[in-house]
Amino acid sequence: MKKDVILTGFPRAGTTLSATLINILENSVCLSEPDSIVKIIEETTSVEEYIKKLEEEYDKTREFIIEKGVVINRVPVKGETLTNYYQRTEGGGIEDVFKVGDEKVMVKDNGFNLVYKHNAHFLSILPQLLEKERFSVLVVVRNPISVIKSWRSLHIPISEGRMPAGEKYWPELRTIAESNKDVLTKQVEIYELISKRILTFKEHVEIVYYEDILKQNSLYEKVFCQKSVTSLPEIKNQNKSEHYNHNETETILNKLKEVGDWTFKLYENPEQYFQG
Repeated sequence: MKKDVILTGFPRAGTTLSATLINILENSVCLSEPDSIVKIIEETTSVEEYIKKLEEEYDKTREFIIEKGVVINRVPVKGETLTNYYQRTEGGGIEDVFKVGDEKVMVKDNGFNLVYKHNAHFLSILPQLLEKERFSVLVVVRNPISVIKSWRSLHIPISEGRMPAGEKYWPELRTIAESNKDVLTKQVEIYELISKRILTFKEHVEIVYYEDILKQNSLYEKVFCQKSVTSLPEIKNQNKSEHYNHNETETILNKLKEVGDWTFKLYENPEQYFQG
C-alpha cells in the first residue's frame, strides 16, 4: 500500500464508514470529501490539470499535518463516530450529522498514510489516476439492490439519477444524467457504468466489499497492516434498513437484469445481492 491513497466507490456503499475506520488507524489520516477537492474540480479545465492540483494538495496537506497536527475535515455534530452523513428525523426528514471543522490528528512520521475520500470525483478520473505511480486506490463496493434502495430513500442528486460531481470529466455519466429515461433506469445504468469502470481496472485497485466490513470491521487493519488506536465503532447493517422500500426489490432486480452486465460480475455469488 502506497502512502498516498485514494478512497472511492459507489455512493452510499460505505465509503464514509471506511473513512472513519481508516482514520482511527495508527499513522493514518483520511479526509472525507474536503472542500479543497470541490474547488479543484470547479477550477480545472482538464483531467491532467486536476491530477496535478490533486498532487499539490496532498503535498500541502502532508506539510500542514506535520506542522500543525490538525486537519479540516468532516466531523460529527454530536461527537459520535461518523459512519453516515445523514440521520432520519422523527418526521421522516433527513438532516446532516456532520460539520466541517478542525480535527486533531497524531502521526508518527512523514510516512503516514494520507487518504482522500470522494466517490464521484475520483471515479470519474480513475483511469488517469491509475496511470500515476503515486497513488494506491481503494474502491468500496456494496450490492446493487441495497445501494439503489438507499439512493431512492434520500433526497440527494443520485436520488434523481445524477452524480454532478463526476459528470465534468466522465461523458458517459453525463449522458445518463441528461437523458429522458425514468429515474430507476438512470440509477441502474449508473450502477452498471461504475461496475464496468471498477472491473476494467480490478487488477490495479483494492476492492473492499461493504458486506465484508460488516463481518470484520477491523478489515482496514489488514488492508493497511496497522492497528486501530481507538475502539472500533459499532457497525449497523444497513442492507435491510427500515427506511428502504423493500417492496421494490423485484422491480430493481428486473431492471438490473434488463440493463446490467458488468453489475452481475461484481459478486461471485448472486445471493450476495440480497445480503441482510
